Amino acid sequence: DQLTYKGWPLYYFGQDGARGQNKGISFPTPGIWPIVNKETPAAVARPTIKTVDNATLGKLVTDADGRTLYIFARDSKGNPSACTGGCLTRWPIFNAGTVVLPEGSTLDPDDFGSIGDGATKQTTYKGWPLYYFSPNNDAVIEAAGQILGDNFGTLWHVANPEYDIMIVSAQLVGANG
Repeated sequence: DQLTYKGWPLYYFGQDGARGQNKGISFPTPGIWPIVNKETPAAVARPTIKTVDNATLGKLVTDADGRTLYIFARDSKGNPSACTGGCLTRWPIFNAGTVVLPEGSTLDPDDFGSIGDGATKQTTYKGWPLYYFSPNNDAVIEAAGQILGDNFGTLWHVANPEYDIMIVSAQLVGANG
């Protein structure tokens, strides 16, 4: 069990050695770990999606903990996820619930949506379902800051807000002639 305040889980900061210390308030970035007091509003929500800078790939869309999110070239906008069955062990779905962006984010909240419901509900970015990557194919998500799933099988790519075009790799269906 964890003690909460107005629904928020409470934490100690390991570098605070004495009562009254608050070294964690600006770790790693100011505003991420605010101090709780009686004025703390119940309605302030922790961001669920953010961007991080990557030296190789530019800006990446990640979850709140900095774990990279991916898109699948076999998915197509507005359709159900093409990653099903065993695929979901290597590529667990990402569901942010309600998308909350950090203050000052360059991401557009209107670019996010969802598909599915219940256990299959999945957050989408610009119509593309979002996934995590499990390097060992055991549903254990790669650590924050890793991009091991990028270009996996030439079909999986990091979600990058700087990408202008995504190519779908799918069978065209239509009448012959």
